[in-house]
Amino acid sequence: MAIKMLYALSLLVACGIVSALPVEDIGVTATATTGDLSGRGTIYYQYGAAGSCGAVHGDGDYIVALGPHYMKGPNSPYCGRRIFAKNTNTGKSVTVTVADTCPTCGPGDVDLALGPWKALTNNAAPGVFPVSWHFS
Repeated sequence: MAIKMLYALSLLVACGIVSALPVEDIGVTATATTGDLSGRGTIYYQYGAAGSCGAVHGDGDYIVALGPHYMKGPNSPYCGRRIFAKNTNTGKSVTVTVADTCPTCGPGDVDLALGPWKALTNNAAPGVFPVSWHFS
């Protein structure tokens, strides 16, 4: 019994320490789904696999993955919606279609396939850029 109590107490202390860790502010702002959002633009590859919306796309297709804030599974109402995205550093913009889920994206982040990535970043190496976007 004492071992179980010690284990439970250790678990509670560990949870308290983890919940007290600071979270990095990355400057993401999100308004209503009808307004502009801003966050990070990143790149991803589908490697011939179907996205969470069920379709297979090529890496050059103008598609985007949104975070779990929007994508709740294969029947997400956001599947197939179009997004106008702009690189706020360069002013370049594209229109893309929601086709997948980005598990690590926040509410203002977008994960772009290779085609729109090249258009927005002038074919830059994979990385991160500031993006603003809204549903079309």
